Amino acid sequence: MNKQELIEMVKNAEAAAQEGINLIRRYKDEDSDYQRGQRNAYRDVATWIEEFDEQPKVTVPKFVADWIKQCKEKATLADCLDGYYEISNGEVVSSEDFQNWVVDNENDELTAKAWIFGYEVEKLPVFPLSQGDLVIRKGKHEAKIYIVESVSESGVLLVNGIKDEFYSVDDEGGPDNDLDYFYSNFRLLAKKESLEVGE
Repeated sequence: MNKQELIEMVKNAEAAAQEGINLIRRYKDEDSDYQRGQRNAYRDVATWIEEFDEQPKVTVPKFVADWIKQCKEKATLADCLDGYYEISNGEVVSSEDFQNWVVDNENDELTAKAWIFGYEVEKLPVFPLSQGDLVIRKGKHEAKIYIVESVSESGVLLVNGIKDEFYSVDDEGGPDNDLDYFYSNFRLLAKKESLEVGE
């Protein structure tokens, strides 16, 4: 339940209490102290809720959001902050990316706030692409250069002389073949125009 739903619930309860007062007045020509107290209590609660300072959602990278979502289904906040948890058969599930992010940047408090108050996924920088541009894949041991073969509403097709790779909008190729993966693991190396040799 969010703040707005709670406000509506209290206002409905206040209206019901007022309706009770109206019925009493209609038939007895007086309202009871209980009914007036109930109505006033609902008004006070509604005022307090409206004045309540709602915690803003924090922004986290996509891999952190994925880890929190996974942990909420199968683990505790403490396990989430550790970056690993054990499942029923004794197998350990972990996220090395998350562990590095939370330890290197002291993001444990940010992670806890995301768990408790909710989060928004960080928007990845989207760079403009055209056919013929060069992009480079970031890697742990090597960097690979690709030529942008085509760009369309459905995704980006890359070639590197060995194989074609397609990164789509709709995740049809799995999490390692969607545009979020592309924009977080590739960088624009050169625009086609800057590669053309003048005559």
